[in-house]
Amino acid sequence: MSGVALIHVKLLGDYVLWFPYGQAMVRHCKECNRQPVLVVNKAYGALVHKHFPSCQIFEIDCGRVVRDLRYRSMVLLQLRALPVGDACQTSYFRDAIIDDAIVRAIGVPALGFDVAYADRTTIDRFFSRSRFRRLLKAMPGAHQFARNQALAQAIGINNECWHFSPDFWTSQHSPSPYFVLAPGGSRGEKMWPVEYFLEVAARLLERCPGWHCVIVGSVSERSLGNFLSARLENRVENRVGETNVLEYVEMVAGANLAISNDSATAHIAAACGVPAVVVLGGGHFGGFFPYDIAYSHIERPPRSVYITMPCFGCDWICRYPVRKGLSFPCIAGVTPGLVWKEIERCLSLATGKAPASAQGKEGSKPAVTTGTDECS
Repeated sequence: MSGVALIHVKLLGDYVLWFPYGQAMVRHCKECNRQPVLVVNKAYGALVHKHFPSCQIFEIDCGRVVRDLRYRSMVLLQLRALPVGDACQTSYFRDAIIDDAIVRAIGVPALGFDVAYADRTTIDRFFSRSRFRRLLKAMPGAHQFARNQALAQAIGINNECWHFSPDFWTSQHSPSPYFVLAPGGSRGEKMWPVEYFLEVAARLLERCPGWHCVIVGSVSERSLGNFLSARLENRVENRVGETNVLEYVEMVAGANLAISNDSATAHIAAACGVPAVVVLGGGHFGGFFPYDIAYSHIERPPRSVYITMPCFGCDWICRYPVRKGLSFPCIAGVTPGLVWKEIERCLSLATGKAPASAQGKEGSKPAVTTGTDECS
């Protein structure tokens, strides 16, 4: 039985969005008597093993691939030995150092999208394309759900209902209700000011005296967790840097509400049916958040809070000067008051009270836009 490499080494949030399509791809491979081999980011490898126990899984430490030449060489040699005859690069944006290097190392005909990061040179893009047997047209402005669906259809999956199966994660809600606060993100400039998180968390604890706050994040975000827990003092549990990926997913899945930046937390919450409020900037606006209801299989999409700017879609190449340690203007401009309106809307729907308007202005700020009215 020849194998097919399904490559997905992006961040955890990307994996959550890809999960139902990955399930369909694995089923399709097996129906065609092809053995799927999942090449994934080691950061969430344990979750992939839980979701795909019957598949061969090859984990890559993406950070070490970039900084450790010996490890990189070893991984690329191991990839060459994978028992596969075809490959599918499932990521929409491809980089040269990891994504294209994996395809090149595996050395078999590959399928993927003809799209690379905006800062890649023309000659780099040319050599990148030469590694693929077939490249699908770029889908600018489309949501990742639509892109994942297009890729699945390209390998022959045409009649599939894209639903998260209950086994994505099953969690019993804690008898002591809590909300998750995720103040971190992939880049400092994409993160909402931590003082704003503090303001809405304190207000929520006051509004819901029976709840407590659980702060989550990676090891590199411990300073944010320490800052928030020190100031919130009571009814707060700081788990930043103290959970593995399975514990992290469990923490989000058991919550009554999640508040985060544009990060994996909101995607996990949506996949697990947990109401979420996400602060959104304009770099990849529409690609990941807000969810596209035309393609969304999510019953409770995250509620996106943002201010509209004419530069949306910049791929995070900001036209404005941004001082180190500060947020991009599109993110810094989202006030705690705007986020609180969406939190209140979730709370009102959960208690059966009449919800506040989904749109409104705070001073001269543009309206908050959300994806759904279902928060409970």
